Amino acid sequence: MLHQYLISGQCIATVIHRLSMGLGDFEGIIYGTEDLQQLKNIGDSGDAKLKAVLTIHDVCLSNTHRLIRDPPSIIKAILACPESMKILGWISGKREVPATPSLGDRETSIYLETTKSKYPDKFSQQPLIFGCFCQNTKGLENNADMDPDLRVITHFEYKFYSVREGFKSIVVETQNLQNTDTQYNEMPFTYEIPETSAFEENKEKIIQEIEQAPILLTEESHNFLKCIEELLPEVRRQNFRLEEELQKNLALKNMLYNK
Repeated sequence: MLHQYLISGQCIATVIHRLSMGLGDFEGIIYGTEDLQQLKNIGDSGDAKLKAVLTIHDVCLSNTHRLIRDPPSIIKAILACPESMKILGWISGKREVPATPSLGDRETSIYLETTKSKYPDKFSQQPLIFGCFCQNTKGLENNADMDPDLRVITHFEYKFYSVREGFKSIVVETQNLQNTDTQYNEMPFTYEIPETSAFEENKEKIIQEIEQAPILLTEESHNFLKCIEELLPEVRRQNFRLEEELQKNLALKNMLYNK
């Protein structure tokens, strides 16, 4: 079966915007539609060929940088998939790395394939796809034709892969680049997985730890100062001994030269 992949320009902008905020790496579930079209061509068996058109409409971004570290949120994101859509795969946002699948991405694919078998009505029957979005900075010091005040430029790159074909690179066409009307999808873009995610459950504890950080740093600095004060007398004694030995060596040299 032939496959055609589409993605809205605004969906790309949503992921790039989140990536540019500098909040760290992240992953998210892809929501989209699946449309089977019958082609005019006929295969060797005499049957008409089919083409699956998969359109990425939305992404549900996680609060964690790895989906598999927050299984309850994954299940909530799966169950929250709109009835008119299916889960097509997942995306990841990374910084200062190439837009290629990592070992962790392959681990995520195994987890989602297993989860797909448990929720077949929520997932597309087509192979899962993986989108890798990356932000990298490049130096411009050696480019004479650039603004001399501009030292670095931020470069965004994204690639999509077919998981079942061993993470083979696939072409994803972009829609809605010239039209700002968002009627293609009335559902607003999702920036966070539901409230009961691992981050929300530990939110108060995290805030408390952040508020205690200055106190802990102050206590740690006092401990360092105390250690330094305890070491100072010994350092002074050793310095005094070195000065005595140096004076003895100088006196010995004078005796040898004056003979």
